[in-house]
Amino acid sequence: MKKIVIIFIFLIINIKFIQANQLFDNYKKYTSLKILSNNQITTFDDEHYFGIKIELAKGWKTYWKNPGDSGAGIQIKVSDENQYIESLKILYPTPKRYYDSDIETIGYENEVVFPVRIDLFDRSKPFELFIDIEYLICKSICIPVEEKRKILFKPNISNQKSTLLSETLNKIPSNETNGYLITDLEKVSDNSFSMKVVTENTDYIKKLNIFIFSDDYKFDHQIRALGKDFILRITSDNEIIDNTEIDVLFSSPLLTEEKILNLKSNPLKVNYLNMILLAFIGGFILNFMPCVLPILSLKIYNFIKIRDQSLNRVIKLSGY
Repeated sequence: MKKIVIIFIFLIINIKFIQANQLFDNYKKYTSLKILSNNQITTFDDEHYFGIKIELAKGWKTYWKNPGDSGAGIQIKVSDENQYIESLKILYPTPKRYYDSDIETIGYENEVVFPVRIDLFDRSKPFELFIDIEYLICKSICIPVEEKRKILFKPNISNQKSTLLSETLNKIPSNETNGYLITDLEKVSDNSFSMKVVTENTDYIKKLNIFIFSDDYKFDHQIRALGKDFILRITSDNEIIDNTEIDVLFSSPLLTEEKILNLKSNPLKVNYLNMILLAFIGGFILNFMPCVLPILSLKIYNFIKIRDQSLNRVIKLSGY
């Protein structure tokens, strides 16, 4: 009987393993990837971009740069032996939150376009670039996807620009506006910071979502409303090192805006009046300490000794 149970468990594990392998091998049933525009780098407002369009089957999701409790964001690896690329940055559209039991994830469903901004060392030279794109798709199971693509750069040649890429670029959260103005950023504890967020419109805090990203930490946040403004407190499980940079994305139906913050300890504020007051109180208390009591008897004896002298001399001696 024991052998039958072991064989039965072994068969179930093998069936699940085969099913998982089939999913991994047939991931193209659940997602597809396309490079915009036509596998070429295009120019918008004197900057160079290409787009990564990911389509997902119903119920499948992929992730923002902070995926939440599980998942992984998109990654790009570039083969650039001739050093055409100075820098490359993925731009992220505004994500959504999803909940499955007690697990919170942040990402996208159905379709998403990630614009990728490229800075070139030399804009006059044509080249081709080989890239590896890695991303994760999840439903009841997660599948890592890796796609290889070749993209071209042809300077001084007018190529057709993708309307979808252009529309996505216009919707990327801006960090150049002040719909959400950060003030009074201060360190509350070793793992927590607080800030006041001033808004221009009370509607900006209606149905507000806040997403926070850091390379080194994960943050929880709490909001305390102050009319059209609010206090935002962010907390990490670990001690936050000075000069940690974080991205805070504010998303409401009327406005989406990204802020890049540098978290550092508050400068020491010196209140000299308080220091003088504390020194006076400390000196007064010191007179009643056991080590000072013998000195008090000498002081009293000295006062008795000089009581018959002139008032001016008493005042003069009392100053020492």
